[in-house]
Amino acid sequence: YLEPEMNRTVWVNGMEITEENCYDVLGDKGSVTYDMKSGILTLTSATINLPEKVDQAAIVSEGGALTINVDGFNYINAKTMGIFFGYAKDIPTHRICGVGKENNTLTIMLDNSYGEGDAIYAYLSNLEIENCAVMIYNCTNGIFMKPAGLGEDGKLSVLGTSVVGINANHSALTNVVALNLDKGLQILDPVGAKFNPEDKDGNIFDSEGNLSGRLYIGSVEPSNINDIPNIPQGKETVTFTTFSEELSLENNAIGDIYFSITDNTSGCDPTYGLILNAMSSLENVAQFNSEIESSG
Repeated sequence: YLEPEMNRTVWVNGMEITEENCYDVLGDKGSVTYDMKSGILTLTSATINLPEKVDQAAIVSEGGALTINVDGFNYINAKTMGIFFGYAKDIPTHRICGVGKENNTLTIMLDNSYGEGDAIYAYLSNLEIENCAVMIYNCTNGIFMKPAGLGEDGKLSVLGTSVVGINANHSALTNVVALNLDKGLQILDPVGAKFNPEDKDGNIFDSEGNLSGRLYIGSVEPSNINDIPNIPQGKETVTFTTFSEELSLENNAIGDIYFSITDNTSGCDPTYGLILNAMSSLENVAQFNSEIESSG
């Protein structure tokens, strides 16, 4: 018995993409476009507000691998699921890729008042995140993989200059068979957390063995600061003018903004070596200037 060939179908904001609407899916002069032949969905400074009456993910893909190209700041606001990578005949590798010159960011925010919700759900497939920031908030599970259990799927790869930040109410990662991090990337939050490939549930646990809903993957190299999204004009600016031992930013998060302090930055006073590793929220992106006055 041979399975029939499947036609790849993609829905965005509750609408199936067709040849008639693929060049301007949302009807807003092209913030969301789709190439029917290559299977590439491109988000260009797009905001997808899934209507409450639509009982599906904001982006749904069935029948084959989907690449989501991210250009600029992009937002998905949905009820219970942000992206659903569905069934395909073979084991596909879906991709979320930054393609713009800067600010390649995809933020997914769910309405968790419904009690459950996965920001990204990947069924019998693998997922790659490359050269972009993926920020996930207010969900039950951040990235939920549904592998077959044969070791060929359920793999999550974070590549290039990517940043992945997850703040979930239950588990940041679920059913991840393998977590592959590119050179220079590592888990920075929770501090001391590691991914255990022997864990059958594919979760992230903190240094004390507790299931973690928070996860921050990023670069530890100060040279990669240029890869961090710039702040769009009109966004809130917050400036710290002093800090003391009581206000330590070392490996801490303020709100959903993760910080680390370098010991030295090209010979400068270390109190000025503030690296903003991730910055993204649904309504605004706050700029934290490193105008820090040394207290002694």
